[in-house]
Amino acid sequence: MLTQYRYFAAIIDHGGVTAAAHALAISQPAISRSLQSLEFQFDAKLIDRATWQLTPIGAMVLQRARLLLAEQGSLMEDVKALAQHGEAQVFVNGAPMTAVVLMRRIITRLAATHTNIRVSVRGDNGANYAWKHEALLKGDLDVALTIIDPAHQTKGLVQLPLFEPELRVIVRRTEEGASRISRLEELIDRRWIMPPMGSSPRAVVENEFRLCGLEPPRDTIEISDWRIALDLVRETNWVTAIPYHPACFEDQFDRLEVLTIPFKARPLGIGIYVRPFALRRPATAAFIEAATETVSAYGSAPSSMHLPHR
Repeated sequence: MLTQYRYFAAIIDHGGVTAAAHALAISQPAISRSLQSLEFQFDAKLIDRATWQLTPIGAMVLQRARLLLAEQGSLMEDVKALAQHGEAQVFVNGAPMTAVVLMRRIITRLAATHTNIRVSVRGDNGANYAWKHEALLKGDLDVALTIIDPAHQTKGLVQLPLFEPELRVIVRRTEEGASRISRLEELIDRRWIMPPMGSSPRAVVENEFRLCGLEPPRDTIEISDWRIALDLVRETNWVTAIPYHPACFEDQFDRLEVLTIPFKARPLGIGIYVRPFALRRPATAAFIEAATETVSAYGSAPSSMHLPHR
């Protein structure tokens, strides 16, 4: 049955029987018979032969088939890891915000509590949310710590909210009068380090300026890696705004001032995306537990948070 699902998914992914057969290095009649057999078992057409588009039933079957194939791949990886290393494993990925400090803290906690679990951080911990969701569905990832964005919902994945950050403006602490800055108007002529155009964090920051009756900053540098952004703020009079939570950034603010400018807008929350079946895997469950405990240990960022000088 799993082989039939794999052939069915290949037909959709490659746009037809001929291309799927070529990609899988099998004969076209074999893959056609597999599709017919699958439709016979469900007593329903899965693909409209006139357009080669999925029928409603075909779309449902494909979604569930991909999850089963992902779990098959995950099982094979688990067996391999257990046979070679005597340990379970979990493949994870994070968002830019979680990559600064939080991911390290979670892995450190997991290593202390579960010495028999191997962690592999796969892929770029960036803002390519579509890739993260696809990797989860394929079984290339078990867990993704990323923003919960209504624009990037994916059927077949479970969302577990982790925390809600607050938007905070960051400037260099040694700058004269930095701690007295209390309005965005005072920073409008500065050079701003901004998330990439089109990203959710960028939209939140620009929307805040508009809510204050201001045009968004024109002099900007686009950076998706918060570590690079914070390093630049330390060395210049540039300014940035980040979605802040102490579990992600707390010990990164030497020589930086976190301003108490109140924001009307809030960034999107950070959550855990996982396949339903993967929740039952001990290694996945242990990682999620470590992530939840790590965030809970740092609490929430209060609305009037201002870090003390060190």
